[in-house]
Amino acid sequence: PVTFREGKVDGLQFKTQQKPFFVSGNTFGDLELLKHSSHIRLAMHSATRDEREFPSEIELLEYAKKEGWFYLSK
Repeated sequence: PVTFREGKVDGLQFKTQQKPFFVSGNTFGDLELLKHSSHIRLAMHSATRDEREFPSEIELLEYAKKEGWFYLSK
């Protein structure tokens, strides 16, 4: 499976049928995998404004806040 967006869940399920207890991610491309967690979801943000991942990290961080997930931001 292609391990991007929903492909991350497909890749994990290819190895095991169990949902992960804890999932962390730093970009919006990790959203589907974070949603797949059975218990704990952690969104992380560490990119600076000039890094390519910055907009996607901010988007995930805002989503995590809205959903009441755990998050870390520098």
